[in-house]
Amino acid sequence: MSAARAHSRDMAHRSYFAHTSAAGQTYVQRVIDFGYETTGWARWTVGENIYNGRAGTLMATAQVAVMRWMSSPIHRRVLLGSAYRDAGIGVHYDGGKRYFTLDLGRRAR
Repeated sequence: MSAARAHSRDMAHRSYFAHTSAAGQTYVQRVIDFGYETTGWARWTVGENIYNGRAGTLMATAQVAVMRWMSSPIHRRVLLGSAYRDAGIGVHYDGGKRYFTLDLGRRAR
């Protein structure tokens, strides 16, 4: 959850929209840096969905974010697939937009 919140806040404050941060950090690096442990696990994977919408409109609601993800084949696979079991969500408002980040992961011994 901390990685997702930080990414939503960073996108809002720096006015960008991407899985890779403005400083060049990938979502994989970000999730690990925020404490998603990978050592000691035989397998692990992470994924991320992001969305933004103009604040004060229906487009800036969690319901629309999920609806938009579900209407995209790639994002839909991330949400409905069995690859992930852990989830963290971050939402941040700034600059007239609301930013949503969903970080997902799964570890197995």
